Amino acid sequence: MRNIVNIFESQVKNAKDLNSVTGFLSMMPHLPKYRYCHIQYLYYKGNLCDYFLNLCDGIKNLALLNKNIGGFKFNFPNNSNLTNGVFFIERTRIENLFSIQSITYPNIWRMFINKIIKKQYPYLVRLYWKQRELKNALFILEEGLSKSYSLVVKELSIKEKRESKWERKYFPKYDYDSDRKWTSKSLRQVFDEADERGQWFKKVRFQFFSKDDDVKIEPLASCTITKYGHIFFNNFYQLITSNILQELEHFFEKRIILFQNKGLKERDYVPSKPLTINYDIDIFKDKNNLENFSTVIRKYPNSTKAIFHENPYFHASVADYKDGSSFDIWILSLNKVLIIPQIKTSVEGLERFVSYVFDSFEEGVIKEYHRNE
Repeated sequence: MRNIVNIFESQVKNAKDLNSVTGFLSMMPHLPKYRYCHIQYLYYKGNLCDYFLNLCDGIKNLALLNKNIGGFKFNFPNNSNLTNGVFFIERTRIENLFSIQSITYPNIWRMFINKIIKKQYPYLVRLYWKQRELKNALFILEEGLSKSYSLVVKELSIKEKRESKWERKYFPKYDYDSDRKWTSKSLRQVFDEADERGQWFKKVRFQFFSKDDDVKIEPLASCTITKYGHIFFNNFYQLITSNILQELEHFFEKRIILFQNKGLKERDYVPSKPLTINYDIDIFKDKNNLENFSTVIRKYPNSTKAIFHENPYFHASVADYKDGSSFDIWILSLNKVLIIPQIKTSVEGLERFVSYVFDSFEEGVIKEYHRNE
């Protein structure tokens, strides 16, 4: 059998429309070891295919493969030990939300495709899935497959807040501990344990087993999902994209709509409603958490920060110097962070900031401010 990566390249190169490629992916067999189907979600205002076409002029080895479907390729010399990396771009049903899809080796994805994506902020923005959103989507997937398959979690990348003030003081680079864990537990078990221990997942790898197998030895598929809109798997393309990804796209859609049209300039200087990050508990009743939040804001990358007040209330101004977005941050209650948009406050800037707070401090519920809440 020909290498599946080469077969995928041929499909992308000769496709007349996206349906022929996604149809091929839907029928693909279980991928060989170290090959995965990757999907990365990106927010971009415009035509993402045209954007990557312009990138070809400045990025070595990147070339257009098929303009009909937005197919691109990393070319490497014949004497290189690297396998060519091919990907295509698909526009989702949600305005300005795209996915980049590829069948390739992990090192090609990590070293080239993903590396480009990370460097293109503020034009390309990876979107963030909260713990609760991952949990809900995975439970929906499990429920829909309950008659035929069981899902077993095999690997977790975990973050956990440091409760020790001594650790935070003398090891200030990180406010949390990271761990990688191998297990064989159900989805419900791992999420319940995470809730009890105050942990959140950077990524979750789970496997599909047939309900007909009394002894679960050989999985039918393996799938890994990460917080920043990246999912990769070795089988069941149609099942995964039509179940879990549709649900997760819905979470993206709600946040994109919430972040639109917030800057003063685009509103003819009529202020929008502020945004709030709400927490289920009085998280700032503990003054250590207020101090932790201040530390997190000070470390916000690619930005200028001005901290005006830290105790008993918090007030700061943040300006993203790559995107140009700016907003004031206030903490005036025990369970709420107030975000007030300034002259320019874009979807991209808000998504990056809110995702950073969720990832580095604590996940909450982002919504518009209402006085009576």
